[in-house]
Amino acid sequence: MVESSKACPKCQGAMEPGFIPDVSYGAVLKAAWLEGVPDKGVFGSLKTRGKRRIDITTHRCTSCGYLESYARQ
Repeated sequence: MVESSKACPKCQGAMEPGFIPDVSYGAVLKAAWLEGVPDKGVFGSLKTRGKRRIDITTHRCTSCGYLESYARQ
């Protein structure tokens, strides 16, 4: 997990952890990083089967709003 006590690289404000939701057909999921380049499927959606997936944690500066994302296992 990424430290929640880190300082903002832009203004040195406090960074708080959070996430960016990924909305899909009535479900709200956590955004993730997938390995490789995006490949389109038959109907225009992206192929994800067999790709390594790591959930993304995003930190937000409470002072300036800067976002910094991490994909750590």
